[in-house]
Amino acid sequence: MKRFMGLFLVAADGSETALPNLPQLCEEFGGTGRCASSPTARMSIAYDVENDFILDAEMSALSTGERAHTLHHLEEVGKLLPLKETLFIFDRGYPSKNFILELNQKTNCTGCIFRIF
Repeated sequence: MKRFMGLFLVAADGSETALPNLPQLCEEFGGTGRCASSPTARMSIAYDVENDFILDAEMSALSTGERAHTLHHLEEVGKLLPLKETLFIFDRGYPSKNFILELNQKTNCTGCIFRIF
C-alpha cells in the first residue's frame, strides 16, 4: 500500500445531505430550512488519500457532530491500519483542546500524529 513520507494518509470530513421529503426521514434525521422541515442527514468519511480508498463512512442524524463521527472513524481505521503509522488530516471545523484530548484518550495512542488544517 502507498504511503506519504512513510505514513498512511487519512483525511476525515463531514457534510450534510438532503434526503427525500418524507416526514419519517425528518423525524429520524432532523431537518434544515424554514421550520426545520427539510429532511437532512450528516455524513462523514475517513479516506485513504494515497490509496484512493474509503476506510469508513457513516450517515446519522444532524444532531451527531463531525467530531463524534471522527472518533468512530478512528476505531474503524485502527482495525485496518496501524494508528501509529497513520497521519490523520482534519479541516478547520475540528480543532479544540478537548478534541485532541479525546483523540488521544480514545485511541490510547500518544505516539499518533493528528494534524488540523
